[in-house]
Parts: sequence; C-alpha cells; structure tokens
Amino acid sequence: FVADRAMMCEKNLTALEQAGVSYVVAAKLKKLPKSLTEQILSGPRQTNGEPALQDITLPNGRRLVTTHTLARQRKDEKDRIRGIERLQKKIGKGKNLKKLVPNYGYQKFLKVEGDGKLLLDEEKMHREEIWDGLHGVISNIKGVPGEELIAHYSRLWIIEESFRIHKHNLSIRPIYHFNPDRIEAH
Repeated sequence: FVADRAMMCEKNLTALEQAGVSYVVAAKLKKLPKSLTEQILSGPRQTNGEPALQDITLPNGRRLVTTHTLARQRKDEKDRIRGIERLQKKIGKGKNLKKLVPNYGYQKFLKVEGDGKLLLDEEKMHREEIWDGLHGVISNIKGVPGEELIAHYSRLWIIEESFRIHKHNLSIRPIYHFNPDRIEAH
C-alpha cells in the first residue's frame, strides 16, 4: 500500500498493520517528535551524486526513511519564495486574514503587529528553509533497502495520474460498451 501524507495518522497506520498490509506512506516530517526532527535535520545532505538517505527505526518498529536531494531543495525554495512574493503583494490590501491568504501553508509566515498590521515573520521563514530538500516515508516493511521504499513511493504519481486521465476522459465523452467482456474490463 502506497499513500501520500494525507493518509499518515496513527489510526490509519495501525489499521493497516492489523490487517497485515505492508505500506509506504509519506511522512509529515515537521509534525514528528522533536527528538526525531532534530535527528532528521542533523542528518546527511546531498552535495552531489546520489540523494542523501537516512533510515531510522522508530520505537514502534516502523521505519522512517528520509532523503535530501538538491533538486527537491531548489523546488521547495522556489515554491516558498513564490508564496512569499504573493503574500507581500497582498499585505495591506485587507483586514481579514482568511480572505487575504486562503492557503494556510503561507499564513504561517505572517504575524500580526500591535494595531493589526500584517508583517512577514522572518524567523518562521528561516525555520521553514531548513526543511528544503527533505522528504520522508514511514513503512512497516523490514529487510528492504531504504532506497527501494523511496522508489515505491516515487511511483505513486503514476497511479494518481492515470486516475486523473481516466476521470478526465470519462467526463469528456461517454464510452458505450455492448460486449459483456468489455463492460467488465472497463
């Protein structure tokens, strides 16, 4: 079973384990206990060549495999800068924070000063920057190299893309099947 971060909660992981299902689920790295986040942040970083990998066995027996890549670091930085630029354009244009910044991910970079003036929080932006390039998965699969677990997760987009294409094509034109074998296959 391979899933994105939305599926990562203790209840879901426990249910998968009780059902005897092997899984690889994207980890919410920033939400992990402080001791783990410190270990992740002090872990290896890619300088060139292969991604830097860290494989941690958690107290509950699960594995946390994190990687750091320069390509992901550049993407994360670019996304954050683009979001901050959007925030800067919107600051001062309204009083309602929820309407001003609909994406909660960027609301965390704002702070309200005395008279309700919105400002960018440089400290929070710096704390976010240290996570650039990091990605992790949690798994209950043992005896498999961490690189393989990351590879399993990295193929998730193929499945998601095929669902998008399938849904998209069905909404454009109906497909009429008259042969029972074709109906079943569809």
